[in-house]
Amino acid sequence: MNLKYFLTEEDYLNHQLYLASTKESVRKQRRKSIFWICTLFVLLGVLFYDREKYVETYIFIGSAFLSLFFYPIYLRNYYKNYYNKYVVENYKYRFNKETELKFEEEFFISSDGNNETKISLKEIEEIVELKELILLKIKLGGALIIKKPV
Repeated sequence: MNLKYFLTEEDYLNHQLYLASTKESVRKQRRKSIFWICTLFVLLGVLFYDREKYVETYIFIGSAFLSLFFYPIYLRNYYKNYYNKYVVENYKYRFNKETELKFEEEFFISSDGNNETKISLKEIEEIVELKELILLKIKLGGALIIKKPV
């Protein structure tokens, strides 16, 4: 069986965002940054409270609560822009090239015109289905991105 498809910049971006969302280190970093932003606002509020500047205290305490809701939105956009730049820089020569996937009994062959990769089915560690993509995680690292047929 043969499957032909084109991968776009958005496909590579979705792949990178999925990988980032599954990494524990990225999750820890997001939690840490949210914690430190809120802690900073609360400490500034306490500082102003000690100096009996109650309006400033309320502003900083309110900012701490608002940052709990809005800072994660900011971080989501920050990471999306960061990974978008990464994808453009590292995968720009792979965009919109026809990729052909051939399935055999014991392995499959992926070719994109210049490169051909032969991967044994035993090397597949995990199969992940996203909205528009299927990711085949390989034991040695990396993943094969397959665009779902429309």
